[in-house]
Amino acid sequence: MKTNYMKKFFLIVVTAIFSFTVFSQTWIRPEEATKHKGDTVNLIGFVTNIKYATYKKDSSMFISLMTKNSKQSLTLLVCRSDRVKFAEAPEITYLNQYVQVNGLVEIYKGKPQIILHSKKQISIAREAAPEEE
Repeated sequence: MKTNYMKKFFLIVVTAIFSFTVFSQTWIRPEEATKHKGDTVNLIGFVTNIKYATYKKDSSMFISLMTKNSKQSLTLLVCRSDRVKFAEAPEITYLNQYVQVNGLVEIYKGKPQIILHSKKQISIAREAAPEEE
């Protein structure tokens, strides 16, 4: 009988920890990313530009995100080694689309960026673009 209580207690604790982790992520706008250095965030932004760093040997891809009233962009970085994890070409799939992104905000040379390690971190926002304040 004690075993059943222990199993129930363990299940409740695991569920509570998982729920806290899932629901504790912050939703931000791309222009707010600098304020969230070190945080894992969710955001929606418009892909304005995609380019490759052809001058570097790893050929990373840089995806620029903005919202319609912002002046500061957020860069999404896809390293060459992670590029193969994307079934479709990001430069075709995401350009001129609103996307939803989940990732860790880092600051590189004074500008915010999120490194995309898998396709699970980015998706096209199917709903209409979020309202701007």
